[in-house]
Amino acid sequence: MRTTVELPESLLNRAKLAALQRRLTLKGLITVALQRELDAGQPAAARMTAPPITLDMMPQAPAFTNAELAGLMDEQDLAKAGR
Repeated sequence: MRTTVELPESLLNRAKLAALQRRLTLKGLITVALQRELDAGQPAAARMTAPPITLDMMPQAPAFTNAELAGLMDEQDLAKAGR
């Protein structure tokens, strides 16, 4: 499958040199490197940790019905209009 990837020029040059040194094509080097990265699993720094707060610590938002919300918005509109 074909794909297009934009790489910094310096990285591309290093990759081409490494491919030549290892007697691989650039495609081969990228395939090996990508496979190795994916097989390594998720790095420790990228793993999700517990959130700093829990939902029960957050105040509950007041629950309004759609009709109540519409009424509040109408009141705000009237107040802005100076009525």
